[in-house]
Amino acid sequence: MLQERQWELQQRAAQLTQLDMAMKDQSSDWDQRIIRLETSLKKSRLETEQRLQQVRQLEEQVAELMAALKEKTTKVASYVLLRNLTGTKNTIKSSTNK
Repeated sequence: MLQERQWELQQRAAQLTQLDMAMKDQSSDWDQRIIRLETSLKKSRLETEQRLQQVRQLEEQVAELMAALKEKTTKVASYVLLRNLTGTKNTIKSSTNK
């Protein structure tokens, strides 16, 4: 009876050892997954920061182009207005000369 009990205890000890090893193995797998996820997160954050910097640069370029376009539009509008006014004066002179 004592030998039987001792054998059962040895079997349970072996099972506990196997369970402990399985848990350590599983824990190691989870640790590796966590490391991969953290690395991926860091990479994604870096890429996001780089994209944000590119967006800011593009916004600056758009603002510069819009300012240049506004300036050119103002010049064109002034030219057209001046031309219309000059054309109006010439039309008035022509009609008064007749």
